[in-house]
Order: sequence, then C-alpha cells, then structure tokens
Amino acid sequence: MATRLVAILALALLAACSHAPAAPARHRLTGEYAVHGAYAKPGQPQPTSGAACNPAAVGYSDIHAGTAVVVKNAGGSTLGRTALQGGTMRISGSFRDDCMFTFTVTVSDQPAYQVEVGNRGGVSFSKAQLEQAHWKAELAIGNYTLGT
Repeated sequence: MATRLVAILALALLAACSHAPAAPARHRLTGEYAVHGAYAKPGQPQPTSGAACNPAAVGYSDIHAGTAVVVKNAGGSTLGRTALQGGTMRISGSFRDDCMFTFTVTVSDQPAYQVEVGNRGGVSFSKAQLEQAHWKAELAIGNYTLGT
C-alpha cells in the first residue's frame, strides 16, 4: 500500500510539473552593417577586399568596431545589446567599396524588431522577414558618390 501511495504521489508531482509554461523562444540574430563609400582616393593605393578599413575616410567617423548595436521591440523596449565587430573592405565593382562589420545578439521572440547601430536610427524588421533571412539582418549606410 505504501509503494502504491508513493507511485501515485510521484505521478501527481510529474503531472503538476508538466503544466509549467514554456520558456519564451530566443533567437540568435546575426547581422552585417555595410558602410558604402568611395574609399579609393587619388594618389593612394587602391583598397583590397579583406583589408582593414575605416569609415571615417568616407565621412562616418562614428562607425567603427565597438559601435553599439541595440535591438528593441516594436514598443521600444531593449531586447539586447552588442557591438560591431570587424571593419574589413569588400570590393564589389568599380567604386563599389564597402567597409563591412558584423554583430551577433540573442533576442526574445517578438512580432517585430528595431535594429539601431550607434545613433543612426532604427531599421525595422518583422519576425517573418528575419525568419526568411535565417535570422540575419543586413543594414547599410552611405553612398558611392566620389568625394573630395
């Protein structure tokens, strides 16, 4: 009889534990941040893909490795923070130079997200867009106009 009572109590305990709410889903959001610009300057060596680059050369001195990346939900609450990594050149054609940075942050499941790099304003993504992109956000700033 005691063994039967222990078995019943064990089953009751297991049943009570199985009704706990599931933990909210978390997502590993990766991203690329491209700073477009004409990095080639007259009288200077042509930039090469994979070389270190500095967006200050094309007017974006506030963008560099270590610049804050903040992800918020649609209501403006912060879901995660990280920083830009890297700063390597990607050449994709004549005067199509990009200084590329990456980031990774873990966020909770939301219907919509805002990703902001530095103080450059947030870029909106729906959950569906990020799912379709395999949780990779691609952002860019700048242009390819030749400067002085």
